[in-house]
Amino acid sequence: MAKKENKFLYILKRPLFKLVVLVVVLVILILVLVNAFGGKEEDNESLIGYQRLVNVSEDGKYTYIDLKGKTKKYSGYKTMSDFYYDVTNVSRENPDDTSKVEYALIGKNNSQVVKFGTYDNIIQVIGGKYYKIVKDNKFGIMSYDGKVLFEPKYDYISVITVQDGSEIIFECQAGENYELINESGKVFLTTASKHDISYINRLNDSYDTIVKIGVDSENRYYDLKTGEELFENEKITSFIYNIVKQENKITIFGNDYKNNVTIDTSDDYSADAKTYFNKYVLVDQKNGESGRKYTVYDENLKVVLESDKKVNIIKAASGEIYFLTNEEEGLKIVNEEKKSKTVKGYEFNSNSISDLQAIVVNPIGDTSKVCLCNFKGKMLEENVSEYFFKGSSLKVTKNDGSSFLLFTNKSKYDLIEEDSISSVNDYLLVENMKNATTSIISNDGKVVLDRATGTKLFYNDDYIALQSDKTVNIYDVTTGKQTFSYNVNDYVDRYETANYVELTTGYYLFSGKLISEKN
Repeated sequence: MAKKENKFLYILKRPLFKLVVLVVVLVILILVLVNAFGGKEEDNESLIGYQRLVNVSEDGKYTYIDLKGKTKKYSGYKTMSDFYYDVTNVSRENPDDTSKVEYALIGKNNSQVVKFGTYDNIIQVIGGKYYKIVKDNKFGIMSYDGKVLFEPKYDYISVITVQDGSEIIFECQAGENYELINESGKVFLTTASKHDISYINRLNDSYDTIVKIGVDSENRYYDLKTGEELFENEKITSFIYNIVKQENKITIFGNDYKNNVTIDTSDDYSADAKTYFNKYVLVDQKNGESGRKYTVYDENLKVVLESDKKVNIIKAASGEIYFLTNEEEGLKIVNEEKKSKTVKGYEFNSNSISDLQAIVVNPIGDTSKVCLCNFKGKMLEENVSEYFFKGSSLKVTKNDGSSFLLFTNKSKYDLIEEDSISSVNDYLLVENMKNATTSIISNDGKVVLDRATGTKLFYNDDYIALQSDKTVNIYDVTTGKQTFSYNVNDYVDRYETANYVELTTGYYLFSGKLISEKN
């Protein structure tokens, strides 16, 4: 035993071991110092995402706030816009000629992304993603990082958002001509004619837009991403998603627009193709003298399902998609993995097919009895007199007059007379104007806020404010806990996008944190 102890002591005394221990200690010390000082400095300097201008004092100082309540002050500018992507456009008096104004694009730490005097004006557009740049009364476009998409050479530029604002067309006018330009800077159409612009989604590809341009009473179709024209000199009566309808035929294209399926409609004018949930195409066509054939394709044009019974494509509120057919035995429910369940003796009631919390069924041939089953074919409720889908729930009224919200996990929330239900920001709001109460319920049926007193003043992703008499109480949407309260007599203004309120005493986050006091 003594020899082993001596050997251990010998190792501890070796210079190499002592060096290793020293290195480890130094690394730990450096990490501690970085966390204690470096991280803190970064927090003080960081303005991440969307910033809101809090106030402009008399001496020209601007105070900004980020969503975490951190503030940063700027001075020396005549005007400043809101920050986006950590940059904003500013103006100041020309140091050499105070009667003139010059413009720049600055970063959050006052660095000049685009120097003063480079352009005659810099104008923020599209939420700060792009800026119009002006030089000698001509217009161009620049991105938020200072990269010029095209130089100022146009008489005027209209910035057109398509696809719910996710994609952009620059309509640039030079004299009598218009140039339509995509975000990569490619001119995909030049015309001197009047024109109108709309867009068409692709299947399962929300941000790869097809643009329809109406020019001289003719529609032309372009891939906005590449700028390429998709079809030339074809008389298209309808183009929705990947479905192109022409005289005597319907063509369904794959997302690469190379593969396609064509349906001859010359002898079957009732044939049709429709998209469901931006993912599937259902083709309905004649099969023989009196029968019908239903075929479901996915976005790759693979056959998902074929049936001689009408196919109903529905989507659960949780996002899964199901295919329902009323068979002789009962309702057949097929999921996307082609696994099926049959609800024997019942058939589908097809009053609603989108974002369902349950499937409405009735006994075969008997529409007087309404029942609800889940997507595995198990009954949830029977003897239902009224129902309607509301956001993440199903409002159910039974034959006995009781009413409640039903969720997919079978949880219920009892309703009272004059309850009003709305679906906002992935939650349900139950408001009762008669009793002046408000409840918040999550998608899974969890009651976040139960019959809190007050009438809804505002509601966003994070907070809800309820006003009762002269008091406003603010609650956290996810926890239901009250975070702040103020008297309406102290109210000046509020900014729901930045989660703060301006009172006579100062600026406060909805969380209750004081941003800055007023003198």
